[in-house]
Formats: sequence, C-alpha cells, structure tokens
Amino acid sequence: MQLETLPNFNDWLTSSKRRNIKLFSLYRLAVASILLSTQILMKGGGLSLAQPILTTKVLLIYFAISFILAGFAWIEHAKFQLSLTTQAVIDIGFILLMMHLFDQNQTAVGLLMVITIVFASLISDGRYALFYASIASIGILLEQSYNIYIKQAINSNYTNAVLLSVACFATAWLAHTLARRMQTSERLATERGVDIANLAKINALITQEMPNGVLVVGEFQRLNHYNHQFTALTGLMDMQLSEAIAQKKSLATLAPELSKLLSQWAESEADGKQADAIKFSLPDRDLGIRFLPISQSRTSGAIIFVEDWSQVQTQAHQVKLAALGRLTANIAHEIRNPLSAISHANQLLQEDNSDPGMLRMLQIISDNVQRVDQIIKDVLELNRRDRTNQESIQLNPFVTELRLNCQKKMLPSFLIAGISIKFCGIYVKMDGVTVKKIKGVWCSLLNLDASLNF
Repeated sequence: MQLETLPNFNDWLTSSKRRNIKLFSLYRLAVASILLSTQILMKGGGLSLAQPILTTKVLLIYFAISFILAGFAWIEHAKFQLSLTTQAVIDIGFILLMMHLFDQNQTAVGLLMVITIVFASLISDGRYALFYASIASIGILLEQSYNIYIKQAINSNYTNAVLLSVACFATAWLAHTLARRMQTSERLATERGVDIANLAKINALITQEMPNGVLVVGEFQRLNHYNHQFTALTGLMDMQLSEAIAQKKSLATLAPELSKLLSQWAESEADGKQADAIKFSLPDRDLGIRFLPISQSRTSGAIIFVEDWSQVQTQAHQVKLAALGRLTANIAHEIRNPLSAISHANQLLQEDNSDPGMLRMLQIISDNVQRVDQIIKDVLELNRRDRTNQESIQLNPFVTELRLNCQKKMLPSFLIAGISIKFCGIYVKMDGVTVKKIKGVWCSLLNLDASLNF
C-alpha cells in the first residue's frame, strides 16, 4: 500500500500559482475582447471620441498580447513562462493608456486597474501588492498631471486620481492580508485531505487483514464496504458485492436471511453491552454473526462481523482448558497440604521406631511421598511452561537417554523393553524445560509403580 505524501511546499505553491495565472490570463483575454468588440461595434468613435483609430489599434495590440499570454499560461515549459510581475506591469501600462484615451470613461477604466492589482496581489501571495499599487498610483498621477499641465483640460484636478490611488493601495493591502490567510487555509486543507486519504487506505488495509469477515452497511441497509474474508466465509462473489455497492443496493438483495437478522437487531433495544455472536447456518458451514452500530441510532447503519462458528467453539474450548488448568493447579496445591502432614508424621514415626521391618515400610512411605510431591511440582511446571521458546528435539537420543535412566533405576526388564527406539530422523518442537519435566514425570511414575508392586 502506497500512502500519499504531502507535496513539497515550493512545488505546491508553484502549481497553485499556475492555476491562478491561467484564470488571470482568461480574465485579461475576456476584458480585452469586450473592450475591442465595444470599440469596433459602437458608432460615433466608440469608447474614445477624440482618437478612435489610435484607441482601436491599442485595444487590438492589447487583445493580441492577452491571447499570447493566455497561450503561454497553458504551456508548462519554462521557456514560455513570463513572470507575473512583467504581466502585471503590462496590464497596468495598457490600462493607463486606455485611461488617457477614454476621455469620458476614466473612472470605469480605473476600476479595471483596481481589479488587476487585486488579481496580481493574490497570485503573488501579497509580496508585491504594494509594489503594484505604487506603480499604478505613479502612473495615474502622471497621467492626471499630463492632462492638467500639458493638455490644460478644463475642470481637471487631482481628486479622482488621488481617490483612485488610495483605492489601489487599500485593495493591495487587503489582497496582501487575504492572500496570506488563503495560502494558510489552502495548505491546511491540502494536509487534511492527504491525512483523510491515508487514513482511508490504512482502514481499508486493516479491514482486509482482519481474520473475520467485515461488512459495513449504511442507512436502509445499503452496502458500503466489505473485505475479502467476508466473501470467503459467506460464499458471495466480489463482483456481486462491488456492483451492489456501486448501485447502492440493500443487503436484502444479496443475503435476505442476514438482512432479517440485521432488522431484528436494529429493532431490539440497546443495553450498552456487546452482544454475543449469533449462529447463522449456511448449507456448507455455520457462521457467527455480530452487529456493531456506527452511530447512536441502530437504524443509521452497522458493521457486521462474520466469523467461522468452529473458531467460536475453539475459543470457548480454549477458555474451558484455561479454567481446567487453573483448577488443576488449585487441586495440586490442596493435595500438597495433606501430603506435607503425611511426610511429617512419617518422619516422627521413623524417629520413634527401631524395628527394621517397620523402618523399611516407613522408608517406602517417605520415598513415595517425595515422588508424589515431585509429580505435583512437575504438573505445576508444565502449566507454567513457556510455549514461545521452543527448540527442535530429535526423538531418538531422547528415548535412548530415557531408557538409560530407567535402567539406572533398576526397573523391571519388561518395562525397559517397552521403551522402543524407532524414531530415527524424527524431530518434535518443545521447550527444554518441558523435556526435562517429561523425563522426570516418566521416571517418577515408573518408580512409583515399581514400589507399589513391591
């Protein structure tokens, strides 16, 4: 599974700028197209009454430059990239020229200047916002000074020019602030999107690796998600489930019996406890079904866990074996108490008795008490043995050693003959402590049997 990574900040910023520059290029092309169309279609000189031919040529040049810049914006190669500052300066220059040519529409064209500064400031993340505003303000004031001192236009003053310059600086500062917040928000949204996508992949992987089958259903029992173990246990096909999820079908269309169990569970009252598995019989196997709500209301959806019923029985059997082991340990401890009393009484009898025959019988009692105590110790050790640190043990040397130990104990020949050596090349895995305890228990049992027979 390949997790998604957060893109490099510089790469992410570059891609974001390219998208915004494309939108800026389309806006420029649209403005140039509207102005050129208006100039050509309007009668009486169009937008400029004084110099209509020059205005048409300027707008035609601006439209051509806008078309070229829009084409460059869609070319990823660095050779065809033009810096944003250069494009903004070109726009400001053409807008100032149009303000000079449009005698009666300077205020409307000035609004285009403000929009251009806002666009350029947002795309540049606010770093050049005041620079663009400064260039625009200088150009506006110079154009107004030309009208007042060179052309000596009537009723001309700096009021509109100053207000437009102030508007440029205000929008530039506002764009600078918004650009910072927008960049932070967009970056945070990108990070959250990557986290959510990775979390979905991790959840899907965990679900697929679960030993039990999982089926997620939403409201009205619509299928949402499943894992492969669910198809293996229920016998449903992956294609059927995938099509059902794509078509938003309900569970009743694929497994009506399971849908009935889910409906009964949803209608029952929740007691806050985890419900036990419900036996669900199929023609070839028995399954255990458990339901888990995904919200406070059971009708909003649920997660269905499916497991093999034989595994449920195996787990119950393991619980019983664990309880039996604890019971065995308790019984062994209880046996030790009277056994200690017997051993202590036997030692007192040995001290007060001088009859050789009686001492012989007391010694037999003492030996067997020790053997029984050793058996109890071995049983307790077997219950505590470590099943994790296992080693391979060849049976042939093990049986040979066991036979020699029995011979040293001078056991009857018919018992020794029963220990056969026919395990060449056969290995078993068990921990070393268990091997020693098995040997001790075996010899103790044989010695106990021999003593009783005696």
